[in-house]
Amino acid sequence: MNLSCFKATYLADEVWFILNESYRSTTPRDAIVYTLAEVKILAERSESARRIAHEAKKLVGAKVNKQPGLPELPRQ
Repeated sequence: MNLSCFKATYLADEVWFILNESYRSTTPRDAIVYTLAEVKILAERSESARRIAHEAKKLVGAKVNKQPGLPELPRQ
């Protein structure tokens, strides 16, 4: 398994996990893709926040970004 770019199931969907954007071209064009940076941000959020972000990725290919100025939340 290439740990820089691999496929897995997340919330019943096939998703690709990539080290960074340079690996995006190795995934299918219509794939749901998470970068390592996005995963690190989502790991600090609640399950409901992760589900909302996942739905946004499925619908419009949204990206997860850390928002400056927002308070850090405790892990749940």
